[in-house]
Amino acid sequence: IDEQQEPLSLQELYRKVSPSITVVAAKTGSGVSYGTGVILDENGYLLTNAHTVRDALRLEVTLSDGSNCTAAFVGMDSDSDLAVLKISAQNLTAAEFASADGLAAGDEVVVLSNLFGKSLPGTMTEATVAAVNEDVAIGGLSLRVLQISASGLSGDCGGVVVNYSGQVVGIGI
Repeated sequence: IDEQQEPLSLQELYRKVSPSITVVAAKTGSGVSYGTGVILDENGYLLTNAHTVRDALRLEVTLSDGSNCTAAFVGMDSDSDLAVLKISAQNLTAAEFASADGLAAGDEVVVLSNLFGKSLPGTMTEATVAAVNEDVAIGGLSLRVLQISASGLSGDCGGVVVNYSGQVVGIGI
């Protein structure tokens, strides 16, 4: 947490961050895969998990107000499991991002995700940082991994890890 900011209550945190959280629907030849996205900027760029959109024939994003947008695939990095999409929409609320550098085991965070796609969007789960592992080698890359304890999260949905100042500090896989 940024030492200059007072921690938000859970309700304040949800009100601040939830407008930036989206449901990502990736339609493939065999069905639909749902994931969580987070709006990067007001121009419509958003971040999601690469495994959610990898084989998509069509991408649709549902915003927090319930409106739907077709998304264009911009690019992905499979090693870090991140993908960038672009939507055309007005009045977008970009998330605030922060470094995870100050986080340590025992710190509290929350995860906002879409456990069951459009059926249960905007789920918030309290979690504790279990470990911060730097320089984990994955696929020849050195990644910083933030391990959290959060019950009930599906491996398909990803999730946006947020500190108590309402800043995104990680993306779940």
